[in-house]
Amino acid sequence: MNFKDLLSTIGKKNLKYKDLLRTSEWLERRDQILKRDEYYCIKCGLSGTIWHAGKYISFDKKKLVNLDFGDREIIADYPIIVEKKIQLHVHHNFYVLGRLPWEYLDSELSTLCNWCHWELHQTEEVKIYQEIENELKELSYHVCSRCNGAGILPKYLHIDEGICYKCEGVRYEELIGKTQSFWFR
Repeated sequence: MNFKDLLSTIGKKNLKYKDLLRTSEWLERRDQILKRDEYYCIKCGLSGTIWHAGKYISFDKKKLVNLDFGDREIIADYPIIVEKKIQLHVHHNFYVLGRLPWEYLDSELSTLCNWCHWELHQTEEVKIYQEIENELKELSYHVCSRCNGAGILPKYLHIDEGICYKCEGVRYEELIGKTQSFWFR
């Protein structure tokens, strides 16, 4: 569903940030960034997992394996068995009130696996800004105390894609329960 249809269906007052992440505009933008980063986490180098023979399989961009097929040799990313499901996320390096998730430059977005994304939010503060007269002014908002500003909880990916039920994906205490109309002009 595109953003315009979403607004006409549920209206501004009922719009949640997680709804914006399901729009065709965001999914297209997300795909552009994943493709740019070759579908690998830029931090750990792993791909999203596939489930095969009762195990999660990922591929490691940092390691290569030579596959000899007799008449030809193929160099491929190294497959590894991992303990947990890995999903690729597109991380916003910062947030600007009034910008929709897909309105960021390529340099302002990066591909992270769900585990590196979670770790980043545990160890770094992702800044939030308000644009005033074409200048970004940093806001002193506090990250959600449940998800630490990640908007998701990786161990609950199997339930509603891991969305944090406290902040519903808005990431900051000051934004919890507020109308989501600030996410668009």
